[in-house]
Parts: sequence; structure tokens; C-alpha cells
Amino acid sequence: MSIKIRSKKFHYRFMVAGVSYSGICKGCEIPPGASAREIATLKKRAEHFEASERTRILRENEEQKEIERDIRRNKTVVALVENCKYELTGGHPVLLDEAFELAAQKPSRRIAQSSYAGLKKTYWQDFRAYIAHFYPDITEISHIRRLHCEAYVKYLTDNGRFRKEIRYTVQNGHMSREVCYHRSKLLPGHIRCFIN
Repeated sequence: MSIKIRSKKFHYRFMVAGVSYSGICKGCEIPPGASAREIATLKKRAEHFEASERTRILRENEEQKEIERDIRRNKTVVALVENCKYELTGGHPVLLDEAFELAAQKPSRRIAQSSYAGLKKTYWQDFRAYIAHFYPDITEISHIRRLHCEAYVKYLTDNGRFRKEIRYTVQNGHMSREVCYHRSKLLPGHIRCFIN
């Protein structure tokens, strides 16, 4: 622990893990004409500031060592990328409930017609309902694997869409009405629409 006065300011200097840290103790400037008692009080405040800086740096070093230990536990590059993907990309987990809205916000070269976007949304809702029913523990998009998608396509070919009730609104001039019906099977061409 080393506190020194330089140009009416207290400066700290210490070493942690072979690295030297130094700087100005904030809030510890000596006013002009300060008495010895005021300087002693400011020195105590500067020592407290230095101690808090030291504990902060020690805590950051421990966190860094923990991260490095976690990285070393990964035996392959694939495991490293899988376990540290959010740290590597600066991203965050995307929930299935918000995935479609986030994808719709992405900029696109072409603007889709509202009817086409509505169809895509119904296809996504059907897939999400299927996942929620058969795999209730999956809540993030990153947990979806190829086997889940293959099982969904198999379900589509065998049973048709998961949500059998189809709802949409029809505009006719100034009037609009909601249409609702049930469909059990899908045509082969429609399955391609679901999986594209």
C-alpha cells in the first residue's frame, strides 16, 4: 500500500499478480490552505479508496481466472464454441416466443407482402406449438436441433399441421370477417411452404 501526495492530490500505487496499478484517489484533492488535520482525514479517505480499488481488481482477476478455467475445461473447439457462443458473439439467448418478431425486424432486401408475412407467422406458430407440446423443456432457439426439425416434418407428412384450426381475416371492401375452419391433412406442396 503506497499513498503519496503529488500536486495537491493523493496518488495510489500497488501491485497485484505482478502487475502495477496506479492512479489518482478520486475525491481526495487537498484544498488550498488545508490544515494538517484535514490532510490526515483526506489521507485516510485516500487509503480507503486504494483498498477499494485493490479489492475490485482482485475480484476482477478472480473472475478472469474462473472464465479461463471454464475455457480450459472444453476439450474440443466445437465444445468451446457451443459453451461460449454468447461471449464470443456478444449476443444473448433468444426465446422461441420472441424469435419470429426479432427475425421480422431484421433488414431485408425485399419487402414481403403482408399476406406472405402472415403465412410465415402462422407456419412459425404451428412449429412453436409443436415444440411446446412434444418438447416442453425447449424454450430457446439455440436448443432446437436437427432431430426436432426432422420430427416436425415427419409429423407434417403423417398428420398435417399441428394446429388444425385455421383462422384468418378476409377483407371485402369496407367490411372484414374472420374465417375459421379445420384441416387435417396438408397437400405435398404445402409441406414445402412449412419447412422453407
